[in-house]
Formats: sequence, C-alpha cells, structure tokens
Amino acid sequence: MRIIAGEYKGCSIKSLDGNSTRPTTDYFREVIFSTLFDVENLSVLDLYSGSGALALEAISRGASHATLVDGSESAVKTILSNVEKLKCRDKVLVQKIKSETFVKKTDRKFDLILIDPPYSKNCINPILELIFENDLLNPDGTIVVEHSNIEPIEDRFKKYISKEKKRGITVISFLEPDSLEEKDENI
Repeated sequence: MRIIAGEYKGCSIKSLDGNSTRPTTDYFREVIFSTLFDVENLSVLDLYSGSGALALEAISRGASHATLVDGSESAVKTILSNVEKLKCRDKVLVQKIKSETFVKKTDRKFDLILIDPPYSKNCINPILELIFENDLLNPDGTIVVEHSNIEPIEDRFKKYISKEKKRGITVISFLEPDSLEEKDENI
C-alpha cells in the first residue's frame, strides 16, 4: 500500500496482517480524495483506522491534524509504525479505544470524519447516530463512509448524502449535513 498524492506521495505504508481487516484500496482512496478535492488545513477524524491509510493520505494532502481511532492493538502498532515512517507524529493523535467509545467521550469537532468499519458488523448507522448526537462535525464538514452495499445507510441519514460512488460491493457515501440546511433555506 502507498500514499497516492501530496507530501508523502509514493511512500509505502504497512497494512495489517491477516484477513480480519480490509484496507481501503488505492482506487477508493483516490475516489475519496478526488471527490473531496481539497483537504488543506482540515482537522480529520479517522474512525476504525486500521493501518491509518485514509488519515495519512489526508495529512499528505495538507490536512492540519488527524486523530486516528482503533480499538485493536495490532492496528495501533501498524498506525504508529506508519506515522514514524512518514515522520508526521506532530500532525497525528493515535487513540487505542473503540470508535464508539471515543465518539461518546470526545468534546472535539472535526472538519472531515472518515469511517471505514469492518463490513457486515452493523457499525455504520450506530456510529453515524453517535456522531450526530455528540455534534462532532464542524459547520460545512463532511463525513465519508466506506461500507458494503449489503449494509446501507439508513433512511434517516440518506438526506445528508451528497454523493455516492459504487464499485463491486463497496460504496463510498459522502454526507454533508450543512448542505441540506442550505438547500432548505433556498426553497
């Protein structure tokens, strides 16, 4: 696995060993970041971080800070190894805690929230609910969710979806809650 663009373009990073995780492919990372277009100076939250590839791609492309959250010891070790390799420790905070617990406890807000949980574990809608309940997204912020087509985003959150990209069983959903409010005001 490698960083696609930005300051660390071409640098290889480790992925997690075994079959328990499914890293975001180069293709889908490119889809995410070409759709977002500009992450310069954004604060990023990467839930279910795995190897940290999504957040590290954001840092490489100019995000000011990233908080990477994963409950797995092996994931945290892999993330820390990748952070050390890229020498970007001053721009990241790594938290070994379940994503749901972090979202309930944090008082921080973020410009970009990346969510890539294991497929078919029923994580998507509960974590979205917690994010909205705890008001983690800054105004004009975006939530990007990578999920399986057999675990769709529930109707109550669909109104926030501004874009979706699909390939095979993978769906990338972009949620922009403030864009809905702007549309409502223009009616």
